[in-house]
Amino acid sequence: MFRIDHLVYTESMNQNFRIIDVCVAEITRDHDTFLGCKVSNSSKPDTFALEKQVDAPRGYIVHEKKVNDVELKGMAENQGRYLLLPYKGVSTLTHLLGKEKREALSHLQHLVRAVKTLYDATGTIPRMHTNSVFFLPAGEVVFLAHDTLERFRSCHRETERLSVFDLYNDHQRSDVSNFSFSFAAYLYQVLTGSAPFTGESIGRVQHRIAKGRFIPLKFVVPHINRNLASTIDQCLSGKQIDPGDWDRLLSDLETAGCEEEIAEEERLQLLAKGENLRQKTLTVEKWESFFRKYRFSLAVAGMILIFLGSFAYSIISKALEPPVTVGMQPEEVVQLFYDSMNSFDHFSMEDTITKEAGRGYINEAVNVYAFAKMRQAYEPGTTPFVDVQEWVDAGRPLLPAGSSVYGIANLHILPESETSFLCTYEKWTDNESDTDGTSQVEPYRGERITERLFLEFRNDAWIITGVEPVSRIPLTAAIEQD
Repeated sequence: MFRIDHLVYTESMNQNFRIIDVCVAEITRDHDTFLGCKVSNSSKPDTFALEKQVDAPRGYIVHEKKVNDVELKGMAENQGRYLLLPYKGVSTLTHLLGKEKREALSHLQHLVRAVKTLYDATGTIPRMHTNSVFFLPAGEVVFLAHDTLERFRSCHRETERLSVFDLYNDHQRSDVSNFSFSFAAYLYQVLTGSAPFTGESIGRVQHRIAKGRFIPLKFVVPHINRNLASTIDQCLSGKQIDPGDWDRLLSDLETAGCEEEIAEEERLQLLAKGENLRQKTLTVEKWESFFRKYRFSLAVAGMILIFLGSFAYSIISKALEPPVTVGMQPEEVVQLFYDSMNSFDHFSMEDTITKEAGRGYINEAVNVYAFAKMRQAYEPGTTPFVDVQEWVDAGRPLLPAGSSVYGIANLHILPESETSFLCTYEKWTDNESDTDGTSQVEPYRGERITERLFLEFRNDAWIITGVEPVSRIPLTAAIEQD
């Protein structure tokens, strides 16, 4: 244990560490129980970050009409660093969205009242993760502040961030407007059992949000109150409603109820309309996916003469679409750029970086992915790429034959200015020098890469316009230098 100012940093917390949500844990130290929020993936103390956290706002606790700063009790280490907050018996918004409908709606009304109080006191509403809003037994609600929330979000893998953040936030909105969207999405989730916009990647979900591609609530739950269904649909499509208006709507529903009687024939008609819209949407997206996919696969596979018209169409349609980065802050664009490498989401990569700056990154990701798919087709039994961060966290074990490694881990983004970020990460690939598995060469090749990214604001969105290499160190050497 060591001390920096009033922060106490404690190691070896495994025996008193219980995960309660993504990047959130209940941590017991000296018979005291704390709420732990992960703010770094590094297992070594970051003195600068710890000192910065002393003066930076960590979050707010709202109780009835009062707002106070949360109290920081220290930091703890367990495969990363956690801020310790003096709260126990915590439920996250993730947990409450899964409750029975009536109970979940009651908690959401409690949430919207807390948000209104916070907005009246601070003039801002943070972009919420479902795992970053905490409900305490005495009725208090805890929100993480912006700076802490950014560090908290950086600890999430893409699939984790997708499930707790991107399903419920519109990157093109902020403050009250984004909260209108988020709260409508929470209500949609509670009333239907599913988020209104879904997808396999952040880029895909945000594309559907930008296009407004969701099934209207009345087509999924026909007996829902018409006013409630209309309000939710409008907020998912762009309308802004203040937290106080949400509170009044839910209060009215306590008397009127959120369901209404409907004739069986009308119910079946509404469900049929919903299914018809779902099928039309799937058809449109299949064609979009087909055109986009062939722009690259034709080049990789040498099928340049096939579907040239489709190839041209994909270029034009992509150029006409707004980038998924509209509304993102510069650091969010940088984070999405690196997340997209691991998920081989070249659509998002193209939206985060210019062709001149990103040609090498995009071509490499596309070629690696295409080669893996071809190998999987010709060599049954081979598997897709493993999650690099999970593989690194597990100690970089030897993978079964047919499995592959490609991607980045332990990403650290350091803002130098609004438009400049110093990024350090580990990059792992299969070692092509050991193709038959018999040489003494390590089967995987790793580097610690440091590079500086520069961004500009173009066409209503931030985009990476330059990448300046700083250093590339073989991973074993990088470890020794730590």
